[in-house]
Amino acid sequence: MLIVKNLQKSFNDNLLFKNVSFSLMDKDCVAIIGLNGAGKSTLLKILLNQIDYDSGEIYFGTSPRIGWMPQTVDELNLPADMNVYDFLRSGRPLEQIQNEINQCYEKISQIGATPEILDKIGKYQEQFEYWDGYNAESELETMIDQMGVNRENLTKTIGELSGGQKSKISFIRTLYSKPNILFLDEPTNHLDAISREWMTDYLSRMNASILFISHDEDFIRKLADKILYIDAMAHNANLYKFGYDKFISVLAENNIALQEQIKKQMKKIEKIEQFIEKQKNKSGKIKRQAQSKEKMVEKMRAELPDVPPEKRQIKLDIRPKRISDIIPVSVEKLYFAYNPEHKVIKNLSFSLNQGENFVIVGENGAGKSTLLKLIYGKLTPDSGEIKIGKKTDIAYYAQEHETLNKNDTVFDSVSDECDLTTTQIRSVLNNFNFPETKLSQTIKTLSPGERSRLEIAKLCLTGANTILLDEPTNHLDVITKKTLAQSLSEYGGTIIVVSHDTEFLKLLGVERMLMLPSGKLKFFDENIIKSFSNNS
Repeated sequence: MLIVKNLQKSFNDNLLFKNVSFSLMDKDCVAIIGLNGAGKSTLLKILLNQIDYDSGEIYFGTSPRIGWMPQTVDELNLPADMNVYDFLRSGRPLEQIQNEINQCYEKISQIGATPEILDKIGKYQEQFEYWDGYNAESELETMIDQMGVNRENLTKTIGELSGGQKSKISFIRTLYSKPNILFLDEPTNHLDAISREWMTDYLSRMNASILFISHDEDFIRKLADKILYIDAMAHNANLYKFGYDKFISVLAENNIALQEQIKKQMKKIEKIEQFIEKQKNKSGKIKRQAQSKEKMVEKMRAELPDVPPEKRQIKLDIRPKRISDIIPVSVEKLYFAYNPEHKVIKNLSFSLNQGENFVIVGENGAGKSTLLKLIYGKLTPDSGEIKIGKKTDIAYYAQEHETLNKNDTVFDSVSDECDLTTTQIRSVLNNFNFPETKLSQTIKTLSPGERSRLEIAKLCLTGANTILLDEPTNHLDVITKKTLAQSLSEYGGTIIVVSHDTEFLKLLGVERMLMLPSGKLKFFDENIIKSFSNNS
């Protein structure tokens, strides 16, 4: 159980939300809905005691066992040198409990069965049964198989895994640890269709209360029985005690009612303004009435409700400054390994055509993100050659936003890398839904969705004619995804993208696929993409 009362949080004196009150009862499954930047991830981190809050109360019931899966796996500080299978098994303290039981039996063999030792054995046995010690190994093996983990990865250290593999392993351990309160931030980002379906069913049967954030509408629809809506405009939250489809219907009705309210108020304002226009040049009492009504109109305009931010779209203008070479990028007999035992890219050759939209696909750890980093020059090949055309200008969107300096402010992050005036920079950032109040915030305080928008804004300013995109839609809401895809489809330059989002790829107009690790080239096939895991 979790009870939250009158929670308030601000960043740099800018209010994020206030008076947030809700309860999470046993076996509740609540989806947190709201725009990027409304405070969804911040709310979870406050509940996890990772971020301070201004005021309010948070109460957990007795003996909470909290499970947590963030959007980005680097937030977990995983033990890089630990064996993967040992890491998974450590989700339950069964080995420690079994050792304690064995020590008790050793004492019995030495001094006999005293009441104190027998009492300890009884307590440890209860713990062993609570953690389902007799079936735990079988349960873990099922999770490993159903989540599509390659068995070869179980013998590696965590540091040898790709980002997507680490996320899957962490998710399995979180579920295996039997939490009674589970916090999830975009849990489907790193799952293929099959493992996502299995995980959704598993969560629906868990004996736990779940509070989660997701932009995956199908996932929300199947799992959530309640919706916690954080209103970015009103800076508050409301709990709706029904599922997603009804919530969307209610929200649409509320927005229609709001638009009608705005329309009626504007008619009143226009009528008064017509009166003012007719009377403003007269004198005496009539003039004073007109002046009084001017103040009334000012007040009425100030009290007009804002248009719901859900209706606002980012304004994205991305175009190359010059035309690239006919073959902007070519790769010949490329080899790369992180270590002698971990060969990622082997004898890879391919070339791109000017203006082509090209996707790289493959299972977790196949080297998709690695290949982008090699092309961009963040990594150096062991052998082979990457040829970049003389007129090819490359820009790079990083999956985990590592190209952003988290200590920079939003404004400085853009101003340090372009020649625009202060007014122009503010205009660009406003087009990407960064209002004046956000410009002084540091990047580390932004949500992953906001960081994605900022990175896209910076991408637009480069004027590059070849862009590398590593899972660009992971943290974006549905409207922003569609806007991005539409703009990129009209871009005119060359695009190399790593993505599992087939709807995005279809809107983008992807033509060919590079299959890793085989290096085979195929025409775009969404069924092949759906069969692969999402991230490398």
